[in-house]
Amino acid sequence: MLRNRWVLITGANQGIGKATAKEFAKNGANLILVARDEERLKIVQNELERPSYIFVCDITQESEIKHLFTQITKITKR
Repeated sequence: MLRNRWVLITGANQGIGKATAKEFAKNGANLILVARDEERLKIVQNELERPSYIFVCDITQESEIKHLFTQITKITKR
């Protein structure tokens, strides 16, 4: 149902974000995982059933959010 749909999940390295990422992966979504801890993001990425992209970003910082969306735009237009 979600195949070829893009989903951005913040806080994807733990708790609700991690659980949400796993559910979207099971349903075939393309995932963009965002959090401040790169190592934990990599762990989650390795646990998923589909390829995903990870981005280290502090979403309280406007400049980091702008950079994140610049990168996401490049990925999603491929």
